[in-house]
Amino acid sequence: MGEAANNLQEYFRTMHKKVTEADIEEFEAKYRGSNSEKTDLKELYTKHKGNMNRLFCTMICSKPKLDSHRFKDIIDEAIGEGELKSTKVYEKWAKKISGMEPPTNPLERRANAGLSGKNSSTPSSRTSCPSVTPRRAARSPRKKSLSRRNRGWRAEGPRGASDAAASLLALC
Repeated sequence: MGEAANNLQEYFRTMHKKVTEADIEEFEAKYRGSNSEKTDLKELYTKHKGNMNRLFCTMICSKPKLDSHRFKDIIDEAIGEGELKSTKVYEKWAKKISGMEPPTNPLERRANAGLSGKNSSTPSSRTSCPSVTPRRAARSPRKKSLSRRNRGWRAEGPRGASDAAASLLALC
């Protein structure tokens, strides 16, 4: 990095403390089960029109296996009170979740629940969205570049990108 970037980095280090795993775990412990989480859940339910798979992709500190039953209870209560409207996609998801066994302690911290650790760098665990990884793997390694001529996106095949770039794009 250049000197200006180093100076900028030092400036921000003096202004903000470094975020540690302990800070993240503390935030997660406070957030999970809070009113703020319920508010975020209801907003995301409305935004994604009841599509819980999409909701889990955007909901912070959430895991489908751990939070599905808890989120279902919160949403069902809001629907019963008239705060949210039920959708067909939600009803289908809720029926599927009702047939599954709930976790023993849904508010248990992830580190204790065995959801993080040595295997957390695997592609399927790096993302909170279960449908992203299969889609990424299915994509062909294509590079998108901005064409100056028509100011639109033009896809270039692997020949337009180096082997290293093609393999990096396959991960995206």
